Amino acid sequence: MTWDYSSTGFFKRIIQNGEFPNKNGRIRLKGAMKHEDSKENHKNVCFYTPSSPLRPGGFSTGSLAVRNRTGHVEKTWPFCLFEEVDFLDFEKVISFYRKASKVGYAPFFSPAFEKMESVSGESDFFLDRKGNLYRVRSDFTKSVLNHRKKQAFTSKMKVWYADFVYRYFGEEMVAEYQLGLENIPRESLNDTFEVLEIITESVLEMFTGPLIVEIGHTKVYEDLLRTVPKDIHEKVLNLIDTKNLAEIEFLSRMKGIDLSRIEKIIEDSIYRRSPENLEGMNLPSSVKEDLLSVSSFLQRRFPSVLVEVDLTLARTIEEYSGVIFTIYDTSASKLVAAGGEYSINGEKGVGGSIFLEGKTC
Repeated sequence: MTWDYSSTGFFKRIIQNGEFPNKNGRIRLKGAMKHEDSKENHKNVCFYTPSSPLRPGGFSTGSLAVRNRTGHVEKTWPFCLFEEVDFLDFEKVISFYRKASKVGYAPFFSPAFEKMESVSGESDFFLDRKGNLYRVRSDFTKSVLNHRKKQAFTSKMKVWYADFVYRYFGEEMVAEYQLGLENIPRESLNDTFEVLEIITESVLEMFTGPLIVEIGHTKVYEDLLRTVPKDIHEKVLNLIDTKNLAEIEFLSRMKGIDLSRIEKIIEDSIYRRSPENLEGMNLPSSVKEDLLSVSSFLQRRFPSVLVEVDLTLARTIEEYSGVIFTIYDTSASKLVAAGGEYSINGEKGVGGSIFLEGKTC
């Protein structure tokens, strides 16, 4: 191991070379962090010194310095370290990076806070001590699209990221660490296959499994709502999303409208989840073709993964537009990844995120 860093610092070197100080252990921010280079007879010693208290998400900024045996500081870099860093976790980032970079994805870095001119009901925000208003990053897709818009990019953009997003769960703000991809613009179903392949392969390495990949399509509910009065669209969407058959039947009787197709979609999503049942489902032809293609790709590429069709995955989040997916680790009974095709401000894209860790801020 050498300490020949580029000016962009320690993290870039970790990403490029896949080398870790104290590879098999953990480092806590209690004073300085020390690493001796055994391959060079302890010629260089690396110290990490915190210069700030822990921040939301459990990280601290500070400096990383390399000293020679006489104590002279040869180089110093600004650095960020988590409250408790398991360097084995960095292997997950490295593995993800290698898969993504192999097919042309570049790293994407952005601040967790973005300056705002006015309060928006769509964003979580805070005021600093000087009265400046900042938006808290709650979604990487929007961060990537905002960056693309500011830089006036029109060409293909493929990026990967590894960082925290911040969201409220009840009264608490939670920092969730994510690995993810964005592919903009989405040009064909092959872009979706590419994202699905990297995300699924990475999840297989990171979690014990067995895994279930659920696939759906937003055009399912767009088609279903054509015969439903607009004043109950939101209510019906929520009932689809929660698979609430009893409420759908009650609403059908109360309003005197035929919701039998919606009932059938919910029943199929509960009892007939195998992709083999797609041919017999009453779906738009484009939806059926997309779902058959995606399920066939996943089954061929990942035979150990169970692929299921859940047509109630047609989420009410308006940005989704097309194929969507969720991945569950059944041994831990939790959602570990999600993503899909979207359309935001005229930009079509596809992306996905792996959920590694959540901390209350």
